[in-house]
Amino acid sequence: MDKKIGIVTIIDYNNYGNRLQNYASQQVLKKLGYETVTLKNEVAVSKQDKSLSEKIRDKKVTKLPSAVIKKIQYEMNKEFHKLRKECFIGFTNENIATSDYVLSDNRIPEGLSDRFDYFITGSDQVWNPRYRLGSSVDFLTFADKEKRVALSPSFGISEIPAKFQPSYKEWLSDFKALSVREESGAKIIKELTGRDAEVLVDPTLLLDKKEWLEIARESPVKPKGKYLLTYFLGNIRKADRAWIDKVAKQNHLEIVNLADPKDRDCFITGPSEFIDYIASASLVCTDSFHGSIFSILMETPFVVFERTENSKIQIGSRMVTLLKTMRLEDRHFNAVSKQADVFQMEFAHTGDIISKEKKRVEDYLTKAFR
Repeated sequence: MDKKIGIVTIIDYNNYGNRLQNYASQQVLKKLGYETVTLKNEVAVSKQDKSLSEKIRDKKVTKLPSAVIKKIQYEMNKEFHKLRKECFIGFTNENIATSDYVLSDNRIPEGLSDRFDYFITGSDQVWNPRYRLGSSVDFLTFADKEKRVALSPSFGISEIPAKFQPSYKEWLSDFKALSVREESGAKIIKELTGRDAEVLVDPTLLLDKKEWLEIARESPVKPKGKYLLTYFLGNIRKADRAWIDKVAKQNHLEIVNLADPKDRDCFITGPSEFIDYIASASLVCTDSFHGSIFSILMETPFVVFERTENSKIQIGSRMVTLLKTMRLEDRHFNAVSKQADVFQMEFAHTGDIISKEKKRVEDYLTKAFR
């Protein structure tokens, strides 16, 4: 009988990177000869289950106005969010094998550990306590210790809050094999457990352009002419928007805003169309980790902007690690904006880097599954 692996990751029907990294992990494991099933899961207490007073208590006062605005914007575009979600569910049903049961901290099917040879957690921000509330499911505590393997998961933050540290220390110590997606994650694990974790690339980089284009699909509303694609998960600063508008105007490019509900036709777009949008763009402007990854894979010129959230400006450790690994640090906006030709970008060296990173992941998994 074929060996079987259960994948635990965030199942988010609103985030392109989430669905595509899930698909990539599945395909990578299939190439190694394993049958895979992604285990549907949810945190035991979701943010939606919290009372209004709890939500207010958990947010800093300075964050309340932004949170209220986001809620209002969501309600105004509720129908479009619903249609968009259906695109993501359709992609998942078509491309990813999932369980017919749902895991949570207090709902684990009897004998689950015995049904699989190994379990993978990752990639995505499964270990970010802000998203997952320190769920034990993400640390595979339901499985035998020798079956617990981490594939490029992310903490998404540089420091674990004190209240989560004891459980994180215990759960991380029990893994057979540990890897993370960014250098700051390896530092967290070292400080908590004393163990060394390998820093591996996101699984989406382990499939090549041809493999991604096989599941790509052209959106019926994609411009017929040349266009500049924006994909921002945070807010776009006025100065950044002005620069984008200027580049588009000077180069006669239509602007497509992929994550903006105001650009409704493009907003209702699934993961397959996301791949094609990036592959066909003249330039991608993004603050997204996976927006950058797919630009690299599709060899599309791109610019990385700082993520702005709640009036703070930041560039995540995983983005820093990605650009450093790919030797593309000069694609930060501050560097690109000073160049005479923002479309001039060299991808010749990235193929060799990705090949070496693929080998590192394969060696890691081969050792972990021994």
